Amino acid sequence: NAIFEFLSKKNPECAFLLEERFLSPLIKVYFCKNTWSRQRKRTLGKILEHLMEAAASSRKARLKKASVKKISVLDVGCGSGNYYDNFKKRGLDNYIFYHGVDIAEKNVENSKLFFPEAEFSVGNIYELNFPESSFDIVLVNHVFEHLDPENLPMAFKEVLRVVRSLVIINFFNEKDIADHVIERRQLYY
Repeated sequence: NAIFEFLSKKNPECAFLLEERFLSPLIKVYFCKNTWSRQRKRTLGKILEHLMEAAASSRKARLKKASVKKISVLDVGCGSGNYYDNFKKRGLDNYIFYHGVDIAEKNVENSKLFFPEAEFSVGNIYELNFPESSFDIVLVNHVFEHLDPENLPMAFKEVLRVVRSLVIINFFNEKDIADHVIERRQLYY
């Protein structure tokens, strides 16, 4: 939703949030309800996916003749293109210049195979191979919890170096813990 909001600010005449008005409450319900059975959550997920695709088609048809200012998005830790796949389902791929970076060569190979229309490259969060202020938005999804806490400032500095406007960070465990103690558990902190 932050990307839709950013697009709306860049393109106020396009009303990017129009279709999202209907989807946002459903998305919140889907992610907030932890008591549902796996089957019920899977069914709701499929329904939500179809609704997202319908909203994307509606938006694409509505904006077919509009002059849209695209935005640039860097996805650090892109895996095998998971977020880009979601962007496509929501129709964002029509309005962004996307580049995914991952440290694992196999993930980048998979991404290029699954999504040949997007840009992907092997890269390291400590040394992103882009000039300063290259991207409107930088996504850092499930990356920081893999890094040694001592190296976090270096990673943050590099992300801030390549972004122009907005950094979006996601973590695996998003619970608030009063007395947070950092400890290593297998590949994560």
